[in-house]
Amino acid sequence: SFASAFRSCDSIKANLTVWGINSNVDGLQGIEHIGGSLSIRESSMQPDLTGLSNVHSIQSSLSFLNLNVVTLQGLHNVDSIGGHLNITNLNHLSNLDELSSLQYVNGDINIRDNDSLVSIAGLGNIDAEAINLLHLQNNNLLSLCSNPMVCNYLSDPGNPYTILNNDPGCNS
Repeated sequence: SFASAFRSCDSIKANLTVWGINSNVDGLQGIEHIGGSLSIRESSMQPDLTGLSNVHSIQSSLSFLNLNVVTLQGLHNVDSIGGHLNITNLNHLSNLDELSSLQYVNGDINIRDNDSLVSIAGLGNIDAEAINLLHLQNNNLLSLCSNPMVCNYLSDPGNPYTILNNDPGCNS
């Protein structure tokens, strides 16, 4: 396994993709920094992301697509993402609370097609100045979009955004 073969490894200097039905991140507990993108997709075996609990920064983008996670547990230490944040089709995920340490996203924030998502409060500490685009779409139960990051971002009329097809309280 990765954990036994690379015990002293605390940084990955390239992109990391975890992809496949039986894939998981359990062997990555020692990783603190990812020098490229982190993408986790198409996994039905991953109940949470605790294997990433020591990651503090991701140099490029962080993307989740088609996962069966019910929580983002394990991402509580991530404080910066040098690129985009994409959370798509995590249909059992109800909140983004584990991202409350996240202060910096230098790119787009795309939160879409998450059938059980009711809260994005965990994104409230992100500095809105670095965000390029805010995209909140097709999150059927998301009724409250207001948090400090969203409000600060939308306070600049020149900032591009798409907020639609969520619960009626989050459609403007």
